[in-house]
Amino acid sequence: MKNSSIEEIAEILKKAKKPLFISHENPDGDTYGAAFGIRAGMEMECCPIACASQVYWPFSDLGVEGTITDIKGYDADLYVFLDCADEYRCGELISEQLKEGIASVNIDHHVSNTFYSDYNYVYERSSTCELVFDILTYIKESISKKTADYLYMGVASDSGLFVHGYTTPETHYTAARLMEFGADFEMIGKILFRTVSIGTAQLTGKLYNNMEIVDGQIVISYVTEQDFIDSNSSYNDSEGLISHLTSIDKMKICVLLKQVDESTFKASLRSTRDYDISKLALANGGGGHKQAAGCRFTGSLEDVKKQVVKQIYQLGIL
Repeated sequence: MKNSSIEEIAEILKKAKKPLFISHENPDGDTYGAAFGIRAGMEMECCPIACASQVYWPFSDLGVEGTITDIKGYDADLYVFLDCADEYRCGELISEQLKEGIASVNIDHHVSNTFYSDYNYVYERSSTCELVFDILTYIKESISKKTADYLYMGVASDSGLFVHGYTTPETHYTAARLMEFGADFEMIGKILFRTVSIGTAQLTGKLYNNMEIVDGQIVISYVTEQDFIDSNSSYNDSEGLISHLTSIDKMKICVLLKQVDESTFKASLRSTRDYDISKLALANGGGGHKQAAGCRFTGSLEDVKKQVVKQIYQLGIL
């Protein structure tokens, strides 16, 4: 597995006439910020951004709009994957439409990345937007305020507004440079971290009611399909709920289970600095970072909770 140089990535992007920028399904601020940021930075806003999921709040208030799901009619000459750890992370809806024989670029920050593209630019940073910033500022001396806003959204989102354990001096440096280019840090921070939808507020109550502490060091909570119905909320309203669990004192491992269907739960996983929660994600077909990862489990809610705790100890995470 080998990275391309920043020079190679810059050249392939500059040569592309009709690139297709691709975000991952169930998008977050980083995949949106990276896709919209690189498109704006390369001045290619006539080129589409493909995403298997519909745009939702709060990103709809941050200039994210117009993504497409039907790419069959677009004659791309380059696929640019943003924040996708593997070629399937973009979702079946998009991956099934991709054509063979088209060169691809993979820009990502996940340690679990499979280096699946012709050109890979994969480094463990707090966000993919940091890598996009490096590429854009290699190509040009300055970027627009619009580009800076998109990239700051991704950096702030994935770093948890600069408090997650994988925040580095480089993260702060990138944020400072983006502010120099005009990023509206106050507006972005308020929308992402100090404003919640009514659905999220109602789900938060469910989260605390369903919470369990295991062995004084693991906190597990869940939201079921019925919880979504009772709170008149959507799946998107559950984004960010895990942060409530990470704020609980003395917890080393935090697990949020979100029911997808009768027997499937999507797990958001977090850990403090000394514990590698990505081991649990990788063992169950997921991925991510040492302190922030995700995967899916199948079974009843009670069985899944037991699986999670058992594997945390079996895998030597605790």
